Amino acid sequence: MVTLSASVGLGGINRRPDVIAVQRLLDHADVSPGPIDGLCGRRTIMAIERFQHGVIGRPDGRVDVNGPTLRRLSAAARPALARTSPPARPAQPARPTQPARAAPAVRPTPAGQATPPPRPSAAHPNSFWTGHTSLPSPDVNRGLTSPTSAQLTALLGDPTATRVTSNTATESVGPFRVTGLKPAMASLRAVLGQVQSELPDLYGLLGSLGMRVVRKTRGRSTYSTHSWGIALDLQVALQTPPLGTTYSLRGLDALAPYFNRAGWYWGGGYRNVTRKDPMHFECGLALVRSFGL
Repeated sequence: MVTLSASVGLGGINRRPDVIAVQRLLDHADVSPGPIDGLCGRRTIMAIERFQHGVIGRPDGRVDVNGPTLRRLSAAARPALARTSPPARPAQPARPTQPARAAPAVRPTPAGQATPPPRPSAAHPNSFWTGHTSLPSPDVNRGLTSPTSAQLTALLGDPTATRVTSNTATESVGPFRVTGLKPAMASLRAVLGQVQSELPDLYGLLGSLGMRVVRKTRGRSTYSTHSWGIALDLQVALQTPPLGTTYSLRGLDALAPYFNRAGWYWGGGYRNVTRKDPMHFECGLALVRSFGL
């Protein structure tokens, strides 16, 4: 079985060698992921979901290390891999040219099973990235801490004080303009630049509901992280799940690993189920400390 160093797919770590390995398995299993380029974009995620349909109970577009999808995918790709493997030693007599392998037949759909989802070429970026997904597993935001109002006051001062306001600006971060703390915006600009390079069709759908808004946290007496300009609410094709939601969007799930790697905490992973907020991304405590303000 092919081994992976980390998860691949929607919300996965998506290291390039792992993505290439999964793309090749999908291709050999007759589920085209598009170009085998090491980028886990819409077509690769759709191919994973298509393979998972009827293989696991609920397709999630993700291949985990030693998970059931990887085991089933390796088994499905094994015959094709064997056919394309080089012989142990060169054949002495010339063998007749083998005819081109016919396109795979459509696998029958078991009775009672839902019709497979459309092939990647039929999906529009808007409908794909705004598709509803389950809320993330507990391992999201691993190693990151959501800063409290008290911690931010100690590190940055009162959000209305000169220390914060003098380091606040309104600038473009790529797909939109926001007002926020300058070092937070520099980090955000780098994150979105990577998204633009690797997920361009998602990047083109991104919008913002704001970054710096001096206000109290809804239902609480403490300042929101937005008050310091270190938090961002994102839209995907003008759509956002509400606060306390029971679902996320594919586009937000896909963004979470990019933000996590840069030290941002994702609101979709809040432990309080009544405050789940997938559109919300905020600078983690360690990142704020690195600003040195």
